[in-house]
Amino acid sequence: MKYIIHRLSPDLVLITWVGLPQTGTRVELAFLAELKQLLDQADQPFYLISDLRQGRIVDVGLLKQLADLTQHKNWAGSSAFANNPISAIFVDTFTKFAHFDKGHREIWDTPEEALAYLESLKPGITANIDWNEVIKSIL
Repeated sequence: MKYIIHRLSPDLVLITWVGLPQTGTRVELAFLAELKQLLDQADQPFYLISDLRQGRIVDVGLLKQLADLTQHKNWAGSSAFANNPISAIFVDTFTKFAHFDKGHREIWDTPEEALAYLESLKPGITANIDWNEVIKSIL
């Protein structure tokens, strides 16, 4: 599998990409289906944070489908991190497909910046989450 989904709390989900899914593969379809299922089954809206340091979605069609999910009633917001210009290009493409406001930023260089952004959207969202333990568990 090229991705791992971790529920860190009822209102925060971490998606870690550990490789590049090839266009048109089951990995892409499985990811979209799993994320949609999480959204459909959620009791409340939740935020997503994506770790794109080791991989990312590179298929533009998949990015469009992912952007469509931002309209789901349980998609509260999202953020990503990777100090990588290629990841930034693909996240910017996703952001455009999602029709976010001009100036909206989805990708940050560090996990701390991405989490700070989520905190600005919902204060306290990262409270009681040991980020160092989370990172260790996925490496």
